[in-house]
Amino acid sequence: MNASEEAPITIASLKTYHLVQLAGERLDQGDCEVYTWLLNRAYQRNVAGSADARIFFTREEAIVELGRSRGSRNFQLFDDSLLRLYRADVAFRLPNAEGRMRLISSIEKPHKTEAREYDYEILIAAKAGDFFRGNDFKLLANTERKKLDDYLSKWVHAFYSSHTAPFDITTAKIKQLADREGMQESKWRAALAMSLAKVQEVTKWPICRVIESGDAPAKVVVVKGARKIKRAPLKLSQEET
Repeated sequence: MNASEEAPITIASLKTYHLVQLAGERLDQGDCEVYTWLLNRAYQRNVAGSADARIFFTREEAIVELGRSRGSRNFQLFDDSLLRLYRADVAFRLPNAEGRMRLISSIEKPHKTEAREYDYEILIAAKAGDFFRGNDFKLLANTERKKLDDYLSKWVHAFYSSHTAPFDITTAKIKQLADREGMQESKWRAALAMSLAKVQEVTKWPICRVIESGDAPAKVVVVKGARKIKRAPLKLSQEET
């Protein structure tokens, strides 16, 4: 499925911004994971800022750090993801502005004859960094991600790790954002519950689950950080006062 001006595809819809894809093949969960990895690499090397971020890496580095097995199929899938990310035309809407941007500005692969220590030179578009900077973007803990063995769990981990104080989102919205709209509802709810449990186990977030309340739509509720313990006020005796 391809995105178009007439049939835009929502990438992210948050309080501070709204992103939709207007051209290119629909980005899937694997593409999002690759882009998150590229952003992580840029931030870890302090090259992300107001200008385009230029990063270098080998294909083995990428595949291993993404938690995938080496092999021609996974190498090809990685290449396919890079091309989809490059071709994606994204529109953004902010409280005070709107515009268009690319996620990746260029992809360069040196010829095998050249003595290079890398397989890829990627230029990440500068504007994309505005949506993954400061409180909107956090480096993902590789030690946590390595313990997650499926794409949905990794997607949930990446999505909620990128926000300091996540707000409640309906399971239907998460289904759309995770590109699982074609999944049978009962199977979706079971898979989502399992993924949330896995993420909670590795992150130790106090709350990470689906909550239902009467006739209201079911929502995913995530609370990060240590659980706050409410203590009863200390009552002083007359002798102490």
